[in-house]
Amino acid sequence: MNNKLYVGNFPWATNEDELGQFFTQVGEVEKAEIIMDKGSNRSKGFGFVTMKTAEEAETALKTLGGQELGGRVLTIRIARPQGERPEKRPSIRQAQRQSNDPPSLSQQIEDFCLGDCIVNESIDFTVAGKGFNLARTS
Repeated sequence: MNNKLYVGNFPWATNEDELGQFFTQVGEVEKAEIIMDKGSNRSKGFGFVTMKTAEEAETALKTLGGQELGGRVLTIRIARPQGERPEKRPSIRQAQRQSNDPPSLSQQIEDFCLGDCIVNESIDFTVAGKGFNLARTS
């Protein structure tokens, strides 16, 4: 058995020290990690705790699962390895950085739709010296 546990549903205000301290009641904690949102730098409310041994992890799973931390009932499971992730499509900004030409409106719409729409018509026109592109999608 793995000695790394997934821990979910704890309050956003919980820090790694508090999370690790909570698990010390059943054994020695090697590491407590809280997953943070990159945009807001706020906890996502889940993380991982690595216990010293697989037996301590099993004890933590049985003993602490369903208990409250900060007024919220914890979800605890054996952590699974992070699976293969599909290759991400480059964002419009990444595409602009890779090319000096800005993407067309039709390309922006297709990127926005994540490939679920098709641009049927695209019309380029100029008004008062500014270029525009009008697209119809389905």
